Amino acid sequence: MKKKVLIVEDHGDLLEIMKWILEKEGFEVSIASDGAVAWEFIKANPIALLITDYNMPRMNGAELILQVKSEFPDIPIILSSSYLPSDIDLNDKIKYYVVKPYDVEKLIKLIHLILKPS
Repeated sequence: MKKKVLIVEDHGDLLEIMKWILEKEGFEVSIASDGAVAWEFIKANPIALLITDYNMPRMNGAELILQVKSEFPDIPIILSSSYLPSDIDLNDKIKYYVVKPYDVEKLIKLIHLILKPS
């Protein structure tokens, strides 16, 4: 059974490229263009992994992470961003952070590591 990954990114080109890459890796991939859309999706659909940008309209990545961790604490999250404000402390909420632009091979290895069978 394919692992379900949700990618949340407001840059459409990057979103589509990441979806394509992860589908080629064998994942079932859903996408959302902002945190509010992602939150509604997560409430209605089980996922194995959330990959979210930080800077997005309507609900940013930090707000989404706080919502997800309060309702679904076992969902692993990768925060990806080129800029994370210094006043944001999500260390107790996320274990994984990748800086954009990111190395796709390293990101894929990280995803496989997170989702490996226990």
